[in-house]
Amino acid sequence: MIKPHDSLATFYWYKEVITDPYQVIAAFFDHGDIAHYRKLVKGMLLHVCSNKIFYKNAPGNLLFEYKMLESLIRAADVIRKGKTKKHYAIPKEDLFNKKWYCSRHDTCG
Repeated sequence: MIKPHDSLATFYWYKEVITDPYQVIAAFFDHGDIAHYRKLVKGMLLHVCSNKIFYKNAPGNLLFEYKMLESLIRAADVIRKGKTKKHYAIPKEDLFNKKWYCSRHDTCG
């Protein structure tokens, strides 16, 4: 059951409810890089516009990815509207720590 304060709809794809839109974006890109999502969205749009049935993956995977994209769009909208004022102060000694600017994927070196 979805919790009422989960306005960013992260309950479906993340292990907990995230209320900070910046953390939603970080969690989203922890699952894949921009090239992965670009290919995914392009594939979704091609299948929506075709008459073929999508057999490449389980339908649940597609729903999972859709919910992630929906949460990302909601988080971006909250940031665009300026409804959040939370900023993070990174300690000077942690400026080069990859956890602040890099996901767990190989593309980050």
